[in-house]
Amino acid sequence: MKCKCGFENAADARFCGGCRAALGNLPGNPIPNAAAPVTAPPVAVGGGRSGSSPLSRVRMAMIAVAVVAAAAGYWWMNRPAERYKPDNSGLYPIIVNGKYGFMDRSGKTVIAPQFDLTSGFSEGLASVRIGPKWGYINTKGVVAITPQFDASLPFLYGRARVELGNRWGYIDKDGKYIGSPTFLWATEFSGDFAPVQTADRVFALVDRSGKVVLLEKVEQLSYGFTGGLIPAASGGKWGFIRTTGKWAIDPQFESAGNFADGLAPVKVGGRTGYIDEKGKFVINPQYDPDWNSEFYDGYARFGISGKFGFIDTKGHVVVDAKFLDAGRFTDGLAAVKTADGWGFIDRTGKMVINPQFDSAWMFENGLAHVWIAGKDAYLTKTGAFVVDPFPGTTIAKERARLAAEALQAQIDAAAAAGASYLKEFLGTWTDRDNRSLLELSYVDRRIRIRECSVADATEGVEYFGRYSDGTITAIGNARDFYKFQFPEFKVLPTGELLITCGACGPDGFKRTTKQMPNIPFKRPVNRD
Repeated sequence: MKCKCGFENAADARFCGGCRAALGNLPGNPIPNAAAPVTAPPVAVGGGRSGSSPLSRVRMAMIAVAVVAAAAGYWWMNRPAERYKPDNSGLYPIIVNGKYGFMDRSGKTVIAPQFDLTSGFSEGLASVRIGPKWGYINTKGVVAITPQFDASLPFLYGRARVELGNRWGYIDKDGKYIGSPTFLWATEFSGDFAPVQTADRVFALVDRSGKVVLLEKVEQLSYGFTGGLIPAASGGKWGFIRTTGKWAIDPQFESAGNFADGLAPVKVGGRTGYIDEKGKFVINPQYDPDWNSEFYDGYARFGISGKFGFIDTKGHVVVDAKFLDAGRFTDGLAAVKTADGWGFIDRTGKMVINPQFDSAWMFENGLAHVWIAGKDAYLTKTGAFVVDPFPGTTIAKERARLAAEALQAQIDAAAAAGASYLKEFLGTWTDRDNRSLLELSYVDRRIRIRECSVADATEGVEYFGRYSDGTITAIGNARDFYKFQFPEFKVLPTGELLITCGACGPDGFKRTTKQMPNIPFKRPVNRD
């Protein structure tokens, strides 16, 4: 539908995407929030015998068919929206010299790197940034929707969320606006509806044609419908509403996540449990609060005392809580983090791709994106790289090279600050039995000291030191250290690092090429 301003809109659009004027309505006429429901005329029921003749079997059959059809139509209009299954058309983002392109599953570049940023393919189109503006390309790399938006998100259910001038709206695959692009806040479609916040700061639902249904007494909305329900807040508590805007589960929880596999995570008394679609607890609140606790592929991650594992829909622990972090199960595998980095486990908890990556994302159509030693790469489910990110070398050698560069940068920074004497201290050290790791580094013009166990490190300690006359001495509160004495570090003529810690006595450490694991580091606590 073309507006008077000349902007071309979708055929069923109700507002112009260019000037935001109402379409198809006379000035001053209010635009209804939703179409009035069509209902059959009421059937009168008498209190006694009817004077009319009985209904024929044919007419009764026709009425029965009409009732069934009406019921089926009602179910279809209110059918549950299941979890969206993403489809990237078998194309994966790659980055070369700061520009983004796409490869296929074999690693072959099919769209040359030329874009400034991308959010990847979905439903046959990829959101890309060219200069300051976002648009969309097709699977051939041809621009399908001209870059014109301040932000653009992937297509879901045939609609994409876009931002222009600090206002959000939705477009179809022709790039035409659906409804009014005037929302202060909006999320992606899940099924036939998307949660939004109007310019009047009222939360609402918008359907695929752009019609808006305002929600009463809703203070906050979550990110979409699953199972026909969406988390919503009122009076400081969370519950669930239907696509009609009516409450299905009254607000009563401290927080709530989306339904999947018939269950939704909710928080009560600071602990997370799971309810069914009637609001009854199936798994009692007992886990750490967690933003990523929804079910995926039948499993949900749970946290206990900062460690993560997985449960099934019965609440049975299928993978013990022993990981520093964990992702979602997709394609039968989940990314998990250990002291050695990120790896992947199968549904039994077996580590099938060894932990070694700095970051890891979930599998999609058989490949997973990982980050290792400063490089992007993709893995198959066997753990093989689709394209070797380190041709002619190994991961271990590349890590060693990066570590050497980082150390040299610290030495250069210390020299520039007039602290070249720290050169002999900086680096990673281990004891004679290779049981402990110690790292001395120069960070933000300070001497940072980190310690951890080599065998089973899940966290380490971190403190700072001061150099004087050939010795580095820890600083802070004496009560935090063993025997209330500050550790001291001195490099011997033999090249060993001598450490003295109160009553511990001296202990010699040697240099090592091992690197500190990617674990949390906390201030020391004296437990003696």
